[in-house]
Amino acid sequence: MKQQELNKLIEGYYNASLTTEQELLLKQFVLDNNDPEYDHIRMYFSVMEDMADKDVHLDDNFDKGLLEKIKKPVKSNRIIFYLSGAAAAIVLLFSLWIGMDRNTSIQEYGTIEDPAKAYAETKSMLLEVSENLNKGITPVSKSLIKGGGELDKSNEKMKSLNKLGETGKLLNNIVKVDVYLGNL
Repeated sequence: MKQQELNKLIEGYYNASLTTEQELLLKQFVLDNNDPEYDHIRMYFSVMEDMADKDVHLDDNFDKGLLEKIKKPVKSNRIIFYLSGAAAAIVLLFSLWIGMDRNTSIQEYGTIEDPAKAYAETKSMLLEVSENLNKGITPVSKSLIKGGGELDKSNEKMKSLNKLGETGKLLNNIVKVDVYLGNL
């Protein structure tokens, strides 16, 4: 029997949609096959056979007792319900309070509240950037001048890089730095 066919029979068995012949075919295959994959079905069939062999009869009191237990109202414990709701509200408010406290006490890294100090820091950083750009451009332009020939064409393109150096010099002339709410 193919695996796909067998799976359909097993699914049909659990859905109670098999004919008697199909059920017997499935039962015979599972009992003859010792594959551990079908152990749960094999065990189910053996339990059903054991139950069918026993002659068990329930008396009339069983039905009455079962119906009485079903009809009994379930006692709900309203106090526990209200206490658990109050506890959840307290935990929620406490976590909000902790979260709000953490947000207000953190100062952003790198903020400077004094405008004069912020201006001085900005100026020193921009000067350092400018110096580093100039250090990189000078050796490149010197080597291009020495190269000659094809490098003379590249020298024309280097002039655009020299504009970067001029931009760095212009950055030295910063007059005003706006600091608004601690952000640069």
